[in-house]
Amino acid sequence: MARISQETITNIKNKVYLSDYISRYAKVTHRNGSDYVCCCPFHKEDTPSMYIHDDKQYFHCFGCGVGGDIFKFVSLMDNLSYIEAIRKIAEDVGVPLGMESDADRARGVLSSELYSLYDRSRKFMTAYLLKSPGAQGARDYLAERKVSLQMVEKFSLGYLPPQGDYFYKRIKKSGDYSEQLLHDSGLFFTSSRDGSTNLGSLFSNRLVFPVRTWDNKTVAFSGRDLSGFSKAKYRNSPETVIYSKKRNLFGIYESLETLKQTKSAVICEGNFDVVALHQAGVTNALASLGTAFTKEQVKLLSRYCEKVSVLFDNDGAGVKATIKALILLQQYGIQNYVIDLVQFNDPSELLMQKGEEELKKETSNEISGFDYLVNYATSLYDIQSPKGKDEIFSFLTPYLDATQSEIEKDSLLQRISEILRVGTKSVVTQYYKDYNPSSNVIDDSVQKELSILPLTQKRLNIDLTLLLLIVNNRELYPALRGQVSIEELEDEEAISLYNILEDYSRSHDDICGDDYFLLLIHNPQLVADVSSSYLMEDFKQGNCQEMIDELVTRIRIRTLEKEKEKCEKLFRLTLTSGDEENIEQLMKEKMDLDKNVASLRASLSESN
Repeated sequence: MARISQETITNIKNKVYLSDYISRYAKVTHRNGSDYVCCCPFHKEDTPSMYIHDDKQYFHCFGCGVGGDIFKFVSLMDNLSYIEAIRKIAEDVGVPLGMESDADRARGVLSSELYSLYDRSRKFMTAYLLKSPGAQGARDYLAERKVSLQMVEKFSLGYLPPQGDYFYKRIKKSGDYSEQLLHDSGLFFTSSRDGSTNLGSLFSNRLVFPVRTWDNKTVAFSGRDLSGFSKAKYRNSPETVIYSKKRNLFGIYESLETLKQTKSAVICEGNFDVVALHQAGVTNALASLGTAFTKEQVKLLSRYCEKVSVLFDNDGAGVKATIKALILLQQYGIQNYVIDLVQFNDPSELLMQKGEEELKKETSNEISGFDYLVNYATSLYDIQSPKGKDEIFSFLTPYLDATQSEIEKDSLLQRISEILRVGTKSVVTQYYKDYNPSSNVIDDSVQKELSILPLTQKRLNIDLTLLLLIVNNRELYPALRGQVSIEELEDEEAISLYNILEDYSRSHDDICGDDYFLLLIHNPQLVADVSSSYLMEDFKQGNCQEMIDELVTRIRIRTLEKEKEKCEKLFRLTLTSGDEENIEQLMKEKMDLDKNVASLRASLSESN
């Protein structure tokens, strides 16, 4: 016989706080954290003895002993069967009832096993990080990044040793999980060695960040490489029956209490950023999980928040992500703001260099999402010219489209008229002339169009400038290849152009023109940037060789500075070992690097 699926029951519980629902029947008082108390409605009392635990979705009365979940409470209060209580609450919160099939039951069993496996894995990795001598390097790394022991414990950070099959053997030895479950769990990969097949851990020699749901179920991991040799700086769990990256947020469990109290959140990019902000006292910080900020994540936040502040990196990719996030938040009626760290790329960097107090202070500098978009648009376009005013207005239109309240939309249109110094009537007429009612649902095409940014000085870092110069003077690429390696570049667009130039040079087709080169590029933003560079005199012949030489020198200095930093770290570690031969060698390497950097800086000064 079909029954209500476990997924439906979970969806119902996720839609409502137990304390909120019980407050319909009794006066509920906040105790601490996610715990509440009330006078038990099932027997007479003057002093509250019923305890409600929102995080566990469970209540218990110490007076009469009754307890259970939200369905048990409603069934007792309204004299309903358990199934009738489920139906009643489902109707209240708008969740359709789904009946469980054999496949649903099998999925439920698999989910239960995976929850158990992931939770045990989390506890094992955390214990290894905190206690094992083999994790000393990971503990040193955390100390370098100024991450406190309190944060390690709060986020249950973990570590696994370099031996690939170490964790698999330990978990297999328990006998609690089948070979098939381990194989399909997303925790291991298959490797062949000595003619035999083994399962190695995805997170060997990585600092591990567990991903937990709001109710403390471990569903995934993200591992930061500590070897320095892996091409994948971060490695993330694949999606499983218990994990979808677009529906989860890193830090939701650790932030839950503050989210509920303040009705606000700070959304940032990386796991370390979340940890840094919590350490600085910003305990409502969360991050997306290796993906763009999604509508599913916005919906998850909307259960707790009325306001979200965006704190993404200050680079080009971070700006694009910020713009998209603001429009998405506006679409769902959430107050949106932007925090700008100004001189620092991200919170983790600020924590390392300036400490917790300065980080907390900097996070107070926020502006509304609309003001951020206005400031950014006016930095891209000339607000003094009619053409620039029109471009600024077009840039702001998707945010207006996303605004659900007509009163708020009219207020924004009036503000735009003031900013552009044109009549309100003109702005309103222009907007509604092009307005499409369906456009207030932001689709992929709008976001794609918005993500194409103009090629401005603000976006031209040394890597991108150098590669655009070479693209416009492609005969110079062979010489560049001998001066700068792709590993020395940091900008993603520059790296892409370097690879495309390499393919182009191998075709030996010297007569191919600019249009043909554009056909080799598939990224819309990169196509737009290269097309723009074709029209700019700064990238044409003339003094471009001098510019290229200067940019190459600056990149070489940056590379050597990084090598110096690594050498100095290794030197400090070697000092404690007493290995005089290595100490002497490292001192020599550092002196050579200092000399090379000084020589390059001197050449820059002479050329300028």
